[in-house]
Amino acid sequence: MHAKKVLQEKVAGTYGKATPNTPVSAKQIAEQMAAKLNSKLDYTKRASIQGQLEKRFGEGEDTYTTKYEEALEINDFPQLVRFKLCSRDTLNNLNELTDCRVCIRGRYYEEEEPGPQTEDDDPRLFIEIIGESEMKVKLCRSEVTRIVKQELLKIQSRR
Repeated sequence: MHAKKVLQEKVAGTYGKATPNTPVSAKQIAEQMAAKLNSKLDYTKRASIQGQLEKRFGEGEDTYTTKYEEALEINDFPQLVRFKLCSRDTLNNLNELTDCRVCIRGRYYEEEEPGPQTEDDDPRLFIEIIGESEMKVKLCRSEVTRIVKQELLKIQSRR
């Protein structure tokens, strides 16, 4: 009887505590792995992205956001060329190929229609190219030029 009491005391002393024989759930393993990874990456939940960027690049420095821009007017090209340049597929291909952000801005003005009269009016239809380096922007501009020439040749060959 005495041995039974000693066993009960041992069990009662370890109840609720993790032992090598305690089963571990998958959630607990995932939490432990996430904690290790977060400590390696110096990640805290409360740190904002802006705070992390300032920590990495220094406060007040604008090295992370240097951009090069260019605008190519496409308002006066034939309709088929404008449609090709404004298509989602073409814009996505340009984004992937050149690593530049390519957007269509402004609105189309007919030939007889006067252009924008005041600063509040929309500008003539153009392609805006924004990239991290001047070389990427030049590459994107040359690709847009190639597409325009290709479409113009298609139009000429149909006549």
